[in-house]
Amino acid sequence: MTCDDIVMILEDLDMLEKVPPPPESELLRGSSVLSSPSARPSSPEIEYRIVMRSGQVSSLLEKAAAKGYLTLRPNCLKWTPFILART
Repeated sequence: MTCDDIVMILEDLDMLEKVPPPPESELLRGSSVLSSPSARPSSPEIEYRIVMRSGQVSSLLEKAAAKGYLTLRPNCLKWTPFILART
């Protein structure tokens, strides 16, 4: 699973939300020279946030449980780092 996979899943579940940019007055606060366009700060990067709605998550978990998927015991799972070099 890659980062792109996670983003696609969050988009499909409508759990990814764009953060509105701050008003221009906040972007320009503290700047003494505002007359030339080059003095203005560049446009801010687009930011996103993950929105978790507990009711939506609960219903997704109930649907998965109803399908009878294989369940794992968390105490039996072991994480090991992925090593690229030969040993």
